[in-house]
Amino acid sequence: MTMGQMLTEKAARSRELWRQRTHSDRRLVGGLVVIDLIVIIAASLMAVYGRNNLALFPTEASDLAQLLPPIAAVLVLVWMFGLVCAGAYSVQKIGTGTSEYRSILIASLITAGMLGILGYLTQYPLSRGFFVLQFCLGIPLLILGRATARRLLHLLRRQGGLRIPVLIAGSPAHIDDVAAVLARESWLGYEVIGALVRDSSLAETRSGIPVAGTPEDALSAVRRTGASTVIFAEGSFPGPTGSTKWPGTWKPRMRT
Repeated sequence: MTMGQMLTEKAARSRELWRQRTHSDRRLVGGLVVIDLIVIIAASLMAVYGRNNLALFPTEASDLAQLLPPIAAVLVLVWMFGLVCAGAYSVQKIGTGTSEYRSILIASLITAGMLGILGYLTQYPLSRGFFVLQFCLGIPLLILGRATARRLLHLLRRQGGLRIPVLIAGSPAHIDDVAAVLARESWLGYEVIGALVRDSSLAETRSGIPVAGTPEDALSAVRRTGASTVIFAEGSFPGPTGSTKWPGTWKPRMRT
């Protein structure tokens, strides 16, 4: 198989991965929305039970059964809207780092503050015990739900699902090093389909990654191969000492 044929095959594989990832991302986000919705409803029901049965709260009869139903849907929808606005369903945040959990925490705290202020301004006599329990239970449960979903996502990626086609730019040696790390850390979900090196005479790296162009040619290489991410390793662009001055990743927007 010639290098051109190998690159064409990688490009076809990449575009198929992109289509699969687009649909998978939609299903993933939809699944997280359903999980969060179930968790918020469950936390609300637990808060009702706790308010009515825990000795921590006054034992006299509560009007919670009459006051909660008219605004129950509003409480849930406002919380979900806060999660959306905070980026809790951003594909870039899902599965790695702490930003996903931080978005949930910030959105929940802002939602609690907004609902508290709204209740005060409207003088709506909702039980404060219920209100506190709802968020004290809901926030940890939301984070626990995301942690469980993340474990499932990593498991699927280790088994070859939800792959992300990626190009690596840099010197051939550093490209091979980064590719080896990505192969070892398969839970990240990256599948290397090509390399971008400054020496355009190379056909492939030592580990067999086909050369798709140069770092300066990244945009056209993405278009040819269908990669969704470009990782810039050391050696991508020469600085005063010939080393990379801008390591990182670039995720181009592609139409589906």
